[in-house]
Amino acid sequence: MVPVIPFVVSSSIRITPAKQLWVSKVNDSVKIRMAESGLGSEDPLTVHQMFKYSVEKYHNHIALAYKRDEHLYRISYSIYYEKCRMTAKGFLKLGLDRYHGVGIMAYNCPEWFFANIGAIMAGGLSVGIYMTSSPQTYQHLALNTKANILVVENRKLAEKVLKVKNELPHLKAIVQLKGRKKATDPKIYTWKQLMELSNDIADKQLDDIIDSQYANQCCLIAYTSGSTGAPKGVMISHDNITWNANTSGINMDFGHNNSQERLVSYMPLSHVAVQIMDLWIQMAFGGLTYFANLVGDLSSTLMDEMREVEPTVFEGVPHIWEKMRRKVEHNQAHQSPLKVVIARMKASVPLCYNVANALVFKKVHEEMGLDKCTRNFVGAAPISKRTLDFFHSLCIFIMPIYGLSESTGPHTTSISHQCQPLSCGKVMEGCKIKIYKTDEKLDGEICLWGRNIFMGYLNMPEQTEQTIDAEGWMHTGDLGYLSNDDFLFLTGKIKEFVILGNGMHINPLPIEDAIKNELTIVRHAVLIAIANDLIILLTLKCEVNENTGEPSDVLTRETIAYCRRIGSKATTVSNILFQKDPAIYNAITKGIENVNKKTNSNIPKMNTFIILKRDFSIYGGELGKWMISHFPTLNSIYHSFAH
Repeated sequence: MVPVIPFVVSSSIRITPAKQLWVSKVNDSVKIRMAESGLGSEDPLTVHQMFKYSVEKYHNHIALAYKRDEHLYRISYSIYYEKCRMTAKGFLKLGLDRYHGVGIMAYNCPEWFFANIGAIMAGGLSVGIYMTSSPQTYQHLALNTKANILVVENRKLAEKVLKVKNELPHLKAIVQLKGRKKATDPKIYTWKQLMELSNDIADKQLDDIIDSQYANQCCLIAYTSGSTGAPKGVMISHDNITWNANTSGINMDFGHNNSQERLVSYMPLSHVAVQIMDLWIQMAFGGLTYFANLVGDLSSTLMDEMREVEPTVFEGVPHIWEKMRRKVEHNQAHQSPLKVVIARMKASVPLCYNVANALVFKKVHEEMGLDKCTRNFVGAAPISKRTLDFFHSLCIFIMPIYGLSESTGPHTTSISHQCQPLSCGKVMEGCKIKIYKTDEKLDGEICLWGRNIFMGYLNMPEQTEQTIDAEGWMHTGDLGYLSNDDFLFLTGKIKEFVILGNGMHINPLPIEDAIKNELTIVRHAVLIAIANDLIILLTLKCEVNENTGEPSDVLTRETIAYCRRIGSKATTVSNILFQKDPAIYNAITKGIENVNKKTNSNIPKMNTFIILKRDFSIYGGELGKWMISHFPTLNSIYHSFAH
């Protein structure tokens, strides 16, 4: 039986009257989308109420674990709660005002959680900021949220903030988590100093602020990645968080068999979907969150830490799963042929499965740290069929999740007995989906409804009104369809449609995916239109600097192996472009011809391809934080990339 939070009785419900389903001012309240029965009809909770109930139920259970200087530290739920209260009181002492931001720019660690929850307890707004953000970005976010406090990872980031502090009129303090602070600046405090400041604030002062909070008020601002325009501040309410944490956990079967869930926190907590999984669902169900060491090469350390923690739940974006696939493939290349054959035995044949499981599967699962994992999720972007098939062949079933910042993370989920390859799963119980069609020839727009739908975009009423319609449905801008058995399939984005000179609209995603499936040396394929001609831009798979994310000119081992098989001696992209390598160009031409044959006959054929000089990356600006292409920028940089 899945444990459900013991929701408060009606006398403890804290909501303030509101008629509107969306707002754009941070101190306004929204009407909650209550259901008449089932999930969606529960009493609304504030963040503090949910936390308090979890502490009462799981007080001695370990909530957080992390390593520092090779020593393992554990924090119980009761200590976790007290640390958050101390952080909230420290923020109040530093001058945090109601509905002003606390920006958090740090790697995943307990202090990230304490600052996040402490900001909310103290009546402020938690604002996650990506570590890779430019000074212009975090200056914009701090201004937009009127941030009083910025919590930063180290002295280097603190000094970067100091350079723009005169442009931040609301900034009162910088809290530095690690390293020695710059002694000459009175605005910088260490984490230890923040904890000491908490002694100057009475418990009653904090309790009065907590008691004045309502479930339908804003407590967190999550910024969109900017992959389809400038980042927007997504206003998230207490009820958005607490309801979706409980509902997502139930739909994902958290706490099954009354066991404690374990997960490794390693993806950026600035993204609300990661925060919902790592922090809020775990809090709601008494789970244990272990913080990965994010210093150095994550791809080489993550699996080591997973082997130690043995998570029961794991979530990764597609490129994380692809890195894990490449690492396992590399290890398999050094195994005996017999073991490789056994590893690829079809799991549908019971005898073969039993043999393979005993000889190989269990060992591979242990190698990846997934041997105790009962749910493996993927989100943020579509994952390739090749990667899904690879892990399926090892009896690891990757289950997709679909959601946005604006839906406070998950809106559809998958579980083992309710999963369909390449779908996004089914809508969570308590939520709704409809497909809005304006053209019967095209897939419709995915629209969402539920208590997880955001309050509105901060200070952007026009953009909010364009996103949430008069009936309260949120228009995602994503295209898709529901199958006969109600699985959601994502097929593209409205803003990414390629438009020919004759006005014809073409969804590029199926064509781009077909190119990548046909040509395994291609990392990215981007379809563009010049007049009435379709041109495909290609990047080849190259080695990447794991510390900076910068792609190199050197081809990956698997790409070089492909080149040798077709008679090419190339080892770099430069080799291929300089010589217009006949073997590579002929192979790509044939691959595109094969895709053309399979493409809808109404769509013009691709007659031209261009191999770009370097791969796309976050470093180069072509990819967003989640390795999702910044498609609006690709046409503009096309000429600078093309050979």
